[in-house]
Amino acid sequence: LEGADFTGANLEKASLKNANLKGAKFNSAKLAEVDFSKVKLDGFDFSNADLSKSNLSEASLGEANFANARLTGANLAKANLEGADFRGAQLGEVNLSEANLHRAAISRADLTKANLAGANLSEADLTRSNFKNSDYSRANLTDAKLNVGIFYETNFQGANLTRAEIKGAKFFGVNLSDANLSRADFTGSDLTEAKMMRANLNLAKLNGAILRRVDFTGAILTETNLNVADLNGAILIDVKLEGADLGRAKLNNVKLTRARLSKAMLSKAKLNGADL
Repeated sequence: LEGADFTGANLEKASLKNANLKGAKFNSAKLAEVDFSKVKLDGFDFSNADLSKSNLSEASLGEANFANARLTGANLAKANLEGADFRGAQLGEVNLSEANLHRAAISRADLTKANLAGANLSEADLTRSNFKNSDYSRANLTDAKLNVGIFYETNFQGANLTRAEIKGAKFFGVNLSDANLSRADFTGSDLTEAKMMRANLNLAKLNGAILRRVDFTGAILTETNLNVADLNGAILIDVKLEGADLGRAKLNNVKLTRARLSKAMLSKAKLNGADL
């Protein structure tokens, strides 16, 4: 099959495992339930193709083009997708656990119910994507961009988001407990009712963020920028806030039991009904 042109072709349920596909073209092809497992497909063009429920597990897909492709329910577990293009792709219920997505472009994609547990997403661009009910537990998102994303019941427990950009994003019921969020930028994001127990937010930017009823129990917020943030009803029990900027922050009805606040800046902060 070397050099074959499958543009727009219907190959549903075909098995191409171990096939020689060098130079083949698959853009706009119908590839639902096709078996590509362990196949070398680096740089291949799957743009606008239908790969629903296809098996691409452990495949080599570096720099592959999946722009606007449909991969609903596909299996890409442990696949190498470094630098791959998933812009505008439908990735609902896809299995990308432990996949390598370093520097991948995944902006404006639908990742509803996707499994990316343990995946490498360092330096990936996931701007304006939908992350509802998806799993990123233990994933590496160092230096990733998740700006203006939609996160509903998303699981980031134990994930590494060091220096990640998550500005202007909307979170609700998200689990960020035990995550490394040091130097992450959440400027202007809405994290209402997020779980951030034991998270490391050292030097993170949360200025202007909405943090109502967030559970920060045991978290590290040293030198964190919380200027003008809305923390009304937040739980800050056993939290380290040394050197944090809480100037003009809303801290009404917060629980600050055993919180460490040495050198923290609280000028013009509102602490009505706070439990100290």
